[in-house]
Amino acid sequence: MGLTKLPVATAGEVATAEAELRQPLPDALKDFYESVSNGLKFGRLRILPVKSISNLKNTAESISRHNDIRYSDGFNGDPATFAEFFVFAIENSSRCFAFKRGSDWVWEWVQHEEQVVELDHQFWDWLVEALRQEAHLLRFRP
Repeated sequence: MGLTKLPVATAGEVATAEAELRQPLPDALKDFYESVSNGLKFGRLRILPVKSISNLKNTAESISRHNDIRYSDGFNGDPATFAEFFVFAIENSSRCFAFKRGSDWVWEWVQHEEQVVELDHQFWDWLVEALRQEAHLLRFRP
């Protein structure tokens, strides 16, 4: 399982996602989309893309869709939690990573748990650690 990334997003695509989320994205996540990749897959980890009209096939399962309570597996479907956080990455369907609205810190939610837990990372530090942990699991999978 290699690393798969999408072509970068345009500023317009990012702005559309922000409007759909009714929340500005943290600068680091915006920078990731516009200069590194519009989404990423590595093992079980997936950074959700913003929807791209020029690449609908690979971006339909977008950050906007995963933050729509009708389609998301996150937060046990709790509307109050969706109002407080927005998901930007998932690990299979049992774990997601989110930003608290108005914050740059990454939070983690695990399926069937009632709390979203703040991690000691902002986006870039979280990304390095998440990729490192996933690489470790991929190497030592029985």
